[in-house]
Amino acid sequence: DVESSVVVITRDDETRPASAKRELCTTVAAVDLKNGHELWQSPVPADDETGFGPDPVAAGGGLAVLADKGLRAVDVRTGASRWTAAVVEHCLPGGAAPAERHVAALLACGDPDKPWSDGAPADAELYAAAFAPTTGALLWSAPFGDREPVSRSVDTSVLSADPLVVSVTTTPGSTSTSLSSAYGSYYSFGEDGSPNPPIDYDGDYGKLESEGPLGAATDGTRLYALAGYYMKGVARHRAVAFDLATGRQVWSAGLDDLPGVGLHLRGGKVTVIARGSATSPVPDEDLYVFDAATGKERDVRDFHDDVPADRIFEYRDLLIVVGPDASFTAYERS
Repeated sequence: DVESSVVVITRDDETRPASAKRELCTTVAAVDLKNGHELWQSPVPADDETGFGPDPVAAGGGLAVLADKGLRAVDVRTGASRWTAAVVEHCLPGGAAPAERHVAALLACGDPDKPWSDGAPADAELYAAAFAPTTGALLWSAPFGDREPVSRSVDTSVLSADPLVVSVTTTPGSTSTSLSSAYGSYYSFGEDGSPNPPIDYDGDYGKLESEGPLGAATDGTRLYALAGYYMKGVARHRAVAFDLATGRQVWSAGLDDLPGVGLHLRGGKVTVIARGSATSPVPDEDLYVFDAATGKERDVRDFHDDVPADRIFEYRDLLIVVGPDASFTAYERS
């Protein structure tokens, strides 16, 4: 929770030897980002019937929300209890995403009398829900599938908590250098929980590069993503903007022949780092800046250095690129 200057971390006991006959447990701790001191600590049961998601805790909006059989919210700086909330009947939480206006959550909902697998009914369907951040009252819940139910076994990644925007990947992608083979969609929900039309990974715009950590961003009304496509047998790449309310493409902007490896959205600008083939004698690293409203190119330049990007962020007038080896490269904006 950046605004509260707190990081919440977890440690599970999955490595405990079988001889230790204790209930599996997860420890949650909060650390003050200002001085590194631990603020509070709490145990969270993690047996097979508490939930289906990999992340038992999330922080944001001044809250740390722990997913158990229901949701439990505590003050992110003190650990003091704020509220507990039961989820929809016959549902289990798969994780929460706290925000200022609501606490979003993913749910697995199914027939409780059917066999369970990985902490949820085997036939469970994926739902979204939102809870009031002050009381934990349920504000709305809605299924993900507008065309057909979405199984809770899919891979999900929350792009935004408010509004709730989630990428849902139903088949894994290829590890090759060709365009992604993943199949899925981006789902989003209005303030009242009404589902917007999904934005598929595949479309006239090509194939959305959905799997990378920097493949998409949202400002609450639009989704910005990187896409690849083929033209006359040659792989081409572009940045694409979609309207969340309608699911329609608003604009696209070409990246020449370079695949985008990082996308960052801030201040009405979409910044993309594109990289040439690592096998070429001199791999190209280019930076593109597009107007978020129109897609008009506002800046383009070559990098002098090889700059692999795992994360991109801005600080004041600097664009900072974090590489996979924890290297930091800073560029001053003109």
